[in-house]
Amino acid sequence: MYRLRQGETDRRIARDLGMSRHTVSKYRQLAEEGGYLGNAAALPTEKELLARLGPDKAPPRTESTVAPYVEVVERLLSEGVEMAAMFARLRDDHGYRGSYSSVRRFIHQLQPNKPEVSTRVHSGPGEEAQVDFGPVGKLLDATEGVLKASYAFVMTLCFSRHQYAELVFDQKISTWIGCHRRAFETFGGYMRNGQGRVLGLLWVSVSSDVTSRRFDLSTSPSTSTIRCRTLLPEGLSCSGASRS
Repeated sequence: MYRLRQGETDRRIARDLGMSRHTVSKYRQLAEEGGYLGNAAALPTEKELLARLGPDKAPPRTESTVAPYVEVVERLLSEGVEMAAMFARLRDDHGYRGSYSSVRRFIHQLQPNKPEVSTRVHSGPGEEAQVDFGPVGKLLDATEGVLKASYAFVMTLCFSRHQYAELVFDQKISTWIGCHRRAFETFGGYMRNGQGRVLGLLWVSVSSDVTSRRFDLSTSPSTSTIRCRTLLPEGLSCSGASRS
């Protein structure tokens, strides 16, 4: 319901939630009829939704040929037996005469795949920047005339999606901080939001499996830092913002 009110398409919602577009379309029609899509309208309670949706209609389903062996399948799953080996054991030890596809479908019903859920994070102008630092192969170092392992530093402003990119030959902390400073200089160092407040991109969180360090990149004594989000598990870090 929240995503419908934000104006997202049926296709996008269905893809993210792992359901049919027709199902999303039915919910959209229900929301329009109930007047729930307006931003000022109150959202329905769970009781109201259940009353509008009515009782669940279970689709007709033929019982799986693996159903009589459900206890055996659950025991083999708990032992970590793979599907192919499980099919062979059912066939050889328990007289199963069905197909491997039936076993695979039955196991997927017992252990359905959980769809990945993501949340879109909104930020205002100058509030946040996404940072990535990773290898890009070997490039020629013009100062030494040899090929060296190289890395790309990329900073993307979350609101405008403007980017700063720089190629370097190491991932030292001094290089990491220097890339941030040059990125801030390229972006002008700070920007103003709609209310005229100054927002400065100040510091970056460097995370690893062992430790996390903070580096103050502020050049203005009138600003203060705030913590930033770190995207896991990929380890992308976001430079924080500060209000003066």
